[in-house]
Amino acid sequence: MRASTVNAPPPVITDRPAAEPLTQFRPVTPDEVPSVLKNAPAKRCLLDPVLTWFVKKLSTVFAPVIANIVQPTHYFSGPKECHYTSAVKEKVTLRQ
Repeated sequence: MRASTVNAPPPVITDRPAAEPLTQFRPVTPDEVPSVLKNAPAKRCLLDPVLTWFVKKLSTVFAPVIANIVQPTHYFSGPKECHYTSAVKEKVTLRQ
């Protein structure tokens, strides 16, 4: 934790109702993926399994896989509950 925020109060998070709830999503095609990746910032996290610049550079190769992963049917046709494995719950501590 940074020294400048160690004594800061916790953030206040309030729920806000959505103007229109998202109830429908259209399928993503592999042709759309490269342009979305190209326009996304090249940020990364130490937990990322692949470097962002690499995914962006080979976006046409990864496009079919990414399109299949993000299909709305994967998220809205099954159960509304998700359980994460311990690998997903990993944290990274940066030492200065």
